[in-house]
Amino acid sequence: MRGLKVFVHNMPAGPCERYVVARVDKGELWYWGSWRNSKDAYEVAKAVDGVVCENVEDAG
Repeated sequence: MRGLKVFVHNMPAGPCERYVVARVDKGELWYWGSWRNSKDAYEVAKAVDGVVCENVEDAG
């Protein structure tokens, strides 16, 4: 499997869940929220016109 690293602005200082929803503004990703499961994250991303990124730092 191949992965990409992306930078998401405004990430919380503390821990966040595995699936991060971000919105694109002027070519940059901005944090919207995070969820434990991908299904919920994708539903939110669709509702806010965002994208889902996987937080691999917290992945077990």
